[in-house]
Amino acid sequence: MNLGELFRSEVVTVTPDDTIAAAMRKMDDENVGAVVVVRDRKVVGIVTDRDVAVALGLDDGTPETLVSDVMTRDVHTI
Repeated sequence: MNLGELFRSEVVTVTPDDTIAAAMRKMDDENVGAVVVVRDRKVVGIVTDRDVAVALGLDDGTPETLVSDVMTRDVHTI
């Protein structure tokens, strides 16, 4: 097995204006634990299933909370 067989070739994305419910559905549909947040084709953050769990469990967030409220913003890509 080589690395190419282990990794996805497509990046799963959402926008900062999507709700965390939409992000969770996309993560479930695509069987991933994180989605890249993009605006105008530029990476502006990342949100993980853990970010969503914390928002829903500890921060009194709701499924309608925006991705921009829970995403990690300082993301560097190569």
